[in-house]
Amino acid sequence: MCIIILKKQGINLPSKKILKTCFNNNNDGAGFMYVKNNHVIIDKGYMSFKSFYKKLQKKQFTIDDIVIYHFRLATSGDKTPKQCHPFPISNNENRLNALNLKTDIGFAHNGIFSHIDVTKTLSDTMVFIKDILSEKTIRANIFNNSVFFSLVEKATLSSKLIFLNNKGKYKTTGVWINDKATGLRFSNDTYDFNYTNIWNSYNSTYQHEYGFQQGETKKFAYADYTENEAITNCPKCFDNSYDMDTFKCHKCGLEGTECPKCSSEYYSVENKECYHCGYQGEKAIMLPRTNKDDYLTNY
Repeated sequence: MCIIILKKQGINLPSKKILKTCFNNNNDGAGFMYVKNNHVIIDKGYMSFKSFYKKLQKKQFTIDDIVIYHFRLATSGDKTPKQCHPFPISNNENRLNALNLKTDIGFAHNGIFSHIDVTKTLSDTMVFIKDILSEKTIRANIFNNSVFFSLVEKATLSSKLIFLNNKGKYKTTGVWINDKATGLRFSNDTYDFNYTNIWNSYNSTYQHEYGFQQGETKKFAYADYTENEAITNCPKCFDNSYDMDTFKCHKCGLEGTECPKCSSEYYSVENKECYHCGYQGEKAIMLPRTNKDDYLTNY
């Protein structure tokens, strides 16, 4: 899943509590990027919160800085420092793997590029950058052509993307959370609570227990959860109750089928709406996208 924090100029830095919550919930590595001396500086590969926070303290960012933080929850690729975000927009694997570098455009991603084939050394995000975003025409128009950028947004479906250039300008795709209390922007809500999945096996059944920072504990026990079920967050109610085997949410009751636009299994026939890409309308037969070349041609 991952989470991205955008701290704009004029906004206070995120608290240690927020940073730690983000890391606890997305604990496969962290990194950040910022602008200094007409360069985007990328600093990543922190596999423990202690090392990550220690480096942030050394940087001594202020309210005047724009800083983008990324916390990874790996869905593809290895759990290594090199595959942490952010990344430069480059087709050079050495630069994509670099833990500290200067560039003119930095990039971070929250989501999954399900139609991209990963390699042993490159995650889905890294392949997307290398094969698509770094293409000369695409790269040149990220900040210079709003119509072209909208095609990139449509091609990446419901992923949350953020680009930062060396002038301190940023662009995002997808729906972000604007936190009124802090002024920060978040790519999802895993900054707001700590959750732990505690699995107790008894006759191949499981119990979920979630612990919330506010002192409140909510428990959901599902007698029909077997060890073969794949449970993920529901795109409608956002609870970790959506069964990818039956395409049904155990909490809100959403029953999904294949979306005619994005091919995810989050299309509700009853509501005529896809809770993954936002498509609204009657379900229709549509050929799914099958390769990376379709990303910028199908829309």
